[in-house]
Amino acid sequence: MEPHRTDSAGDPWETPPRVNAAKGWGVVSFVILAAGLLPLLIMIVLATVVDPLYGWYMIVIVPLLLLACAISAVLGIIGVVIAARQQNGYRWPLLGLVPSAVIMIVILTVFLGQ
Repeated sequence: MEPHRTDSAGDPWETPPRVNAAKGWGVVSFVILAAGLLPLLIMIVLATVVDPLYGWYMIVIVPLLLLACAISAVLGIIGVVIAARQQNGYRWPLLGLVPSAVIMIVILTVFLGQ
């Protein structure tokens, strides 16, 4: 015998909502992008406040930032493809993909010229 229910919010037999895979890919993409940007921001603060010679750390930080952006862009593309197949949830994948692409374009334009 089924218990009396007043609304569907408290239904114990209701299936749980499906986890959005595109959101997961997008969040991971954004976190990797943030982890790649953090050393650059720390280096900028150290170079402006403590000693301008900290700017030499860009030799190491910029390639690592490019690597983080490339990984983040790939994960963002995977998230966008999954979101397109599910027809929802574009926000997080694009939040990881677009800044990664812009940062890579800017860095490559600055260092490679034109």
